[in-house]
Amino acid sequence: MENSAFLFKKFFLLMTVVMVFFSGCHDDVDELTEQYPFLEGIINVPTETLCGAAPKKMKFLAGQHIEAGEVEISNDLKNLYISVNTKNNWFFGATHIYVGSKANMPLGGGGNPKIGNFPYKSSHDPLVQSYLLTIPLDKLDPCFVIAVHAEAFKLDDKGKVVQKETAWAEGEQIKASGSWAMNFDYCLEECVIKYPIEAVATLAFEDLYPIKGDADYNDMVLDMAARQYYSGRQIKRIEMEFNLKARGTIYDHEFAIRVPLNGSANIKIERFNATDAQAVETENMSGVGGENLKIVVFPSTKQVLLSTQGHFSSNTLAGTLLKTPTTRTKVTIYVEEGHLMLSAPFDPYLHVKETDQKIHIIEITQKIDADGDGNKDYWEDEEGIHPFGIIMHKDWQWPLEYVNILDVYPDFKYVIEGGVFKAKRFDWYKTPADGSDYFRPELFN
Repeated sequence: MENSAFLFKKFFLLMTVVMVFFSGCHDDVDELTEQYPFLEGIINVPTETLCGAAPKKMKFLAGQHIEAGEVEISNDLKNLYISVNTKNNWFFGATHIYVGSKANMPLGGGGNPKIGNFPYKSSHDPLVQSYLLTIPLDKLDPCFVIAVHAEAFKLDDKGKVVQKETAWAEGEQIKASGSWAMNFDYCLEECVIKYPIEAVATLAFEDLYPIKGDADYNDMVLDMAARQYYSGRQIKRIEMEFNLKARGTIYDHEFAIRVPLNGSANIKIERFNATDAQAVETENMSGVGGENLKIVVFPSTKQVLLSTQGHFSSNTLAGTLLKTPTTRTKVTIYVEEGHLMLSAPFDPYLHVKETDQKIHIIEITQKIDADGDGNKDYWEDEEGIHPFGIIMHKDWQWPLEYVNILDVYPDFKYVIEGGVFKAKRFDWYKTPADGSDYFRPELFN
């Protein structure tokens, strides 16, 4: 079996070299580029954004000592939110809100705030018990003061005003004596974008690009998780982790990821023993950035997931020893300045050493030919169009060696719709064919 497997892969290596030598696909790619405007864009990815542990809450005081409600402050990556809510039959008919530096707050000659000059003013007729103010973050510094004033009214059960007071969100007194007007400090909460929401995505590649190959999508399979940390609208840090799961090929690869950054960053690459938290290798990159910022995650996939003795593959041939990778990789990007030009999962790709071909995931790049080498990043046959690399749910299981993915997942089909390259059915991985050969731990020794 080993000899036939070797000859099979050797044959495709030869065919790959021949195809690369004779490829004349530039005209086709150029035509597609003109035909599909999605080549300029990026698709949405399933992410989740979390900002701060909880909203900041301040008492809403009427007449200086009456707790008439609450003011809640929070932010996401786009806006600051100030929510005013009253209780116990307290209502308000007008709000005056200041957000900015303390030095620029409008004050009268006696040092008291001039609420009529506050930038955010609203009248409420009829009276209300809740109000939400939304302010774009691009108008704000990272830290500032907030002053919330309202004309508060207490109503009886028949809706008659029985008490009228000035109300302020609780904080520090703006003037040392006289007015009891108050303000408080707020700094934009750190936001974390989790990619993907399920914590882990699975990437899989066919490495005989630009020819179809055996379409088993197990030439390299790995997990990826990413976290992007923002302070206000400014990206500060990116953390990514990668873990190799399967290799069904005689080739060796370099697995890398392009993280386009319009600015400068320092990068730490840590490779850990896969079975514990001990770092076995650390690499640093300083003052790097640009559209083509490249980070090498695994310099050699063959070294990370060693083949079972007597076989060229790992975790793709039933009856062989189930292998554990030797290392996993963590990448931390500390952004000094600038902004991301592409969000997670960025542009992960496989560089096949024997053929010198780079395989991108078209569903991420949304480019027919990400490298501009004249070869499309998908192939076509009677079943439709199929990418050379896919990004999948963490629960997806790859076909075993030499098993065409369509024999395992009949719904594996991609389309170009509305200028977007995407799976025809997003849940195709949930319906494997009965009795088909895909990875299951019990099939291995």
